[in-house]
Order: sequence, then C-alpha cells, then structure tokens
Amino acid sequence: MRILHVIWALSLALVVACTPAVPPSPTPAPPKAAPTAAPAVQPSPTVAPAAPTAAPKPTTAPQPTAAPKPAAPSPTAPTKPAGQQSLTIQVEPPMGPVPSEFPAKITLTALNPKGLPIGHVDFDVSVKDAAGNAVFGGASLHEHLGQHEFWVGPLKPGKYTVDAAVQATMDTPKDDAFQGSVKNSFALEAKPGGFTEKVDVSLSIGASPRAGEPTKITFALKNPADGKPVVHSDNYLQIYRAGVLVYQSTNLHSHMGTQAFDYTFADPGEYQLTVSSFPTPMRASVPFKPVIKSLTARVAAGSAAAARPAAAGQMAAPVMPEPGKPAAVIMVEPPMGPVPTEFPTKVVVKALNARLQPIGHVDFTVRVTALTGDAAGNVVFSGSSLHEHLGVHQFWVGPLKPGSYTVDARAEATMDTPKEDAEAIKSGLTAGFQFEARAGGFAEKAELGLSVGPDPRAGKLTRIEFGLKNPADGKPVVHTDNYLNIYKDGLLVYQATNLHSHMGNQVIDYTFAEPGEYQLALSSFPTPMRASVPFQPLGKSLTVKVGSGAASGSTGQTGTTTAKPAAPAAAAGGTARLAGDGSLTVTAKEMEFNVTTIEVARGAKVAITFQNAGRIPHNLTIAGLNLATATIEGGQQAKLEFTADRPGEYEFFCSVTGHKEAGMVGKLIVR
Repeated sequence: MRILHVIWALSLALVVACTPAVPPSPTPAPPKAAPTAAPAVQPSPTVAPAAPTAAPKPTTAPQPTAAPKPAAPSPTAPTKPAGQQSLTIQVEPPMGPVPSEFPAKITLTALNPKGLPIGHVDFDVSVKDAAGNAVFGGASLHEHLGQHEFWVGPLKPGKYTVDAAVQATMDTPKDDAFQGSVKNSFALEAKPGGFTEKVDVSLSIGASPRAGEPTKITFALKNPADGKPVVHSDNYLQIYRAGVLVYQSTNLHSHMGTQAFDYTFADPGEYQLTVSSFPTPMRASVPFKPVIKSLTARVAAGSAAAARPAAAGQMAAPVMPEPGKPAAVIMVEPPMGPVPTEFPTKVVVKALNARLQPIGHVDFTVRVTALTGDAAGNVVFSGSSLHEHLGVHQFWVGPLKPGSYTVDARAEATMDTPKEDAEAIKSGLTAGFQFEARAGGFAEKAELGLSVGPDPRAGKLTRIEFGLKNPADGKPVVHTDNYLNIYKDGLLVYQATNLHSHMGNQVIDYTFAEPGEYQLALSSFPTPMRASVPFQPLGKSLTVKVGSGAASGSTGQTGTTTAKPAAPAAAAGGTARLAGDGSLTVTAKEMEFNVTTIEVARGAKVAITFQNAGRIPHNLTIAGLNLATATIEGGQQAKLEFTADRPGEYEFFCSVTGHKEAGMVGKLIVR
C-alpha cells in the first residue's frame, strides 16, 4: 500500500500545476438575477512559463516588470519550453476580472522538464498595481512540495501584475536542481462584481459534543428576502483549540445552500469555529457581500465504548487507478512513514480523468475510519456531497490516536460536470488508502514569535514576520510548517496553504486593504523527519489596529511598543549627537546598527528608541552602564531611558550570540 501511495503521489503531482482550472458550466437560471453592475466576463490571460535564466538568486522579492501581453484564451494547460524548468502562475477565479470585494487566490508552481512539481524550492513573489506600487511581497517562501498558494486583497479596482521567481535550494532533489532563477509574470484585473447584497449565514454543531465521537457540523446560507437557500458559495472553515489550528478545508463549496459533515474532536476542551463565506463568481444565486459566523464549542470527555457506526466499510471496494482511465486519488501528508499523532493530518482527494486532469464540479464522499485499538470501527471524519468545482478537496483530520486508519473516498458527477467527464465517470470513482498514526516524539518546547511592523496603514505594505527559536540555546528552529490566517472583523482575508520555514524565520510584506481591526492567527508545526527541534505544536495570535493611509504615530500592534520615533538617527555607520536632553533612534538589522557612534552631553536625560528592522531578534546593550533592552523580534521596538551622568566611552552592541562578533557594535561617548 505504501508503494501504491508513492505511485499515486507521482501521478497526482503531474496534475498539480499543469492542469488548467475547469471553466464554469452553464447553470439553471438562479433565483435572483445577477447585478447589472457586474463586469463583462473576459478570460484572464494564460501566460506561458518562462525559461530559466542565469541570474543569481535574488535576496528580495522580484522587481517590477512590464506586464505581459495577454495570450489568447486556451482550454488547455499552458505550454512550456521542452526540456526546461518552468514556473506557472494561476489566479482564481480563472475567468474574467477578479472581484474587488474579496481576496483573490494565487498559486505558484515550479515544474521540472517532465511537468512534475519540483520539491524544496524557494519562491519570491510580488503583486504590484499599474503604478508599480507593491501590494504584496514575499521572499524565500520555501515549499517542499513545489507549490505555494496564498491570498491577496481585496484589491482596489485596477490592473495588477504578479511577478514571481523560483530558485533551487540545497534540499532540491539532485535531478531537479537548476542554476539561477526561473521567472514568470501574470497580468490580472480587479473590478467590482456587484457583491453587495445581504444573506443570513448559520453555523451549528450537534448537541453535547464529546471527544472521540463524531459530531455533526452544519452551515448554511439563505436569502433573507425570500428565505431560499443561496446556492454556489465558497466557504472556509477553521477550528482552533488553545490557539492552534486543528482543522481547516481549502474550500467547502456549497452548491445546494447547505453543507454538513461529521467531525471528531480529538480531546475535551474549548474549541473555536469560524466559517467565512464568499459568493462563487459568476455562479452564486445571490451576489452577496462576504459574511462570517463564529461559535465556541465546549467538548466533554468521551465514552471509552464509543458507538461504532454501522455504515463503516459499506462503501464500494477501492479501485486501483489504471493508465488511461479516470480514477480517484487519495494522498496523506506526510507521504512517507506513519503520520504523527501530535498534530492533525492533511488528506487530499482528487477526481482525475483519463488525461490525469482534475474533473471539475464533482461531489465527494469521504470517510476516515479507525481500524485498530479501542477506537476500531469509529469514524473520525465523514462528509458527503462535498462539492468541488476544481475537482480537488483538502481537509485536516485529527490529531489521531495511535493505530491504523483507512480513508475511503467516492467521487460522483453532478449536473455541472463537463459532459465528456460526466459520461466517463457515470458509475462513480472510488478509492481507498490505509495509513498508520504513531507518536512522533514531538514533545519539546520552542518559542514562537509573531510581529507586525510599527504603525500599519491601510493600502501600504506592512511587514509581517514570524519565527521559532529553541529556548535551550536561543538558536532558530529550522524546518517548520506554518499556517497564517488573517481575519478582519472575523472574516478571513488572507491565508497561505503552508509557509514552510527552513531557516527559522519568515517574512511577508502584506497590505491591509482597509482601516480597522485585524486578527492574526499563526499555527506552527514541526516538519516530520526534518525539524531541528521536535517541538509541540504552537499557536500565536495578535490583534492589529490599522489606521488610514496617511502616516501618523498612532498605535499599531497590540502587545508591543509602538511609540513614534522622536528623531531619526544618522545613516548606517554615522554619528548621532545630542547637545542636551533629547531622544534619538537606533535601528538594527542583520548584522549592523544604523549608527556606530552616539555622542551625548554629560547630565543629559536621554531616551533611545531601539527599532529592529531585521528579520531575526536583536537587542541593544550598553556595557558599563548596566543598560539593555529586551531582545525583540523584527518589526518591534523598545526604549532605553537614562541620565548620562558619568563621562567616558561605553561600548554598545547586540548581545544575541554571535551578533557582536558579526559587526553589531558601536560606542556611546558622554562628554
């Protein structure tokens, strides 16, 4: 079965990036007419992947390039130069302008000459408006599966360019490694889609949920004007426990107005559920404004003798995929070896046609069942009519108890499935997969830092940085899998499928679209078989108050010092002078201060604002005066206040191990 898993993973990888999104099929007339303000539908340009260049690996996000000339719409995957690595960019929705009312989803994929994703590569990406202003940026976004998905926006109406580059790393498989960068660009347009109407959203869970026993979770949307269900919506559900993400789905597409599935809460305690609902462009029966619903579930201890559903094992026998025939594919991550019991397991199911392309607009039925131990026969996850218009469904299950598990999946055509594919799978597609869950020894502690640049302003880039370190030695924890979700007033506005940090720290430049209060939720997991510290999964959250676009000294991130600097200091390597009482700013980055000499008058009252503009933690220590700031994360700042009552020269430096020796040193002169 494990060998079969590898074979299926390879065939699955073939279609991850080189398959076009399935265009929407015609639907019956919706209950309510689409708004007249909706833009005319024009296919987005399909940009052929670019050939690799010999340029060295960039250290920052790509610079603006001219927007590519739109290619003619094509129903097939983009072509790429034979025998070369390539980079594809996909934007959803795949047809027409992206609506400016909610975020656009962007997917980057690195392909080898055979058309398979290249693992362990670094992506650099920036999204810029027509004037060349960046609205999103990320560098060294490491992806061990060769694909990175993220959200950007909501975008203001206008034209945008996505510039991306990918580089091989020391971990890239030898046969796939390449020199220099492979680059590509993609032009898109954002326009108002008229999504302004109101709908009612409900979210509920079964009465008296108990740990280890399936609980039904249901959400639904309806039109308050006539009480009818809102059909064709895209829904994103996250479940947190103690701040750590334990369940999410890439998209629960509801084509009937309601969705239900059985979920097993692993442990007793308090859980937070949040669903964000968006209208499916060009298909939703009501052009509604995105809505959210949240609730807190208190889960009691379960019974040792939990009920065993009679339905277990009654699905059709698994069918092995055959070359040239449609097939259902199941993939479990990590793909090799047992899955750890300390954190959730990701499951991916796909419906593939004979050309190994995902079949759009299918309904999945999925069940994960325990096969061994006290839980034998228990269903830990079950869902039916899980509609996917792109033919792929991803979800999390667990954390699981030790033992053996089976995943059973079935894909069925719907009235919207393309005719040729519907005929080919009229009897349905089934698949089964068995895997083991074992304790991975992820029991150590790590420290998780999350920071937002000072004074975030709407419409302007703000640096978001996070990283983990080992509290025992202060060293960065390398090879971690991180999931960052950003909410505005509870509505999901940003997510990344996985921000894999192979250097211990990760930075993205993000634009908050509007003023207001945002919640950042970060969950970090050790990468199985690779993390430098086998730590327990961690969660970190921040509330950020975003001001209007005009710069000011107002407060920004909750929990950090954000005082407005009183006086900018000199350029790097320069001298900052105070003739009397006053304040100055010292800025640090890797591995330098922006000043190396500070001169103050004897008896002066001095206030130093220390800013960390780097990617890793720094501090400011003044030897001989017994003064030091806390060690702060990038984007944060701290203050030192003292009276310079002793003349002389004093050394200042960063006391983080190795930083002083690397050049983070200067002198304070009291005259």
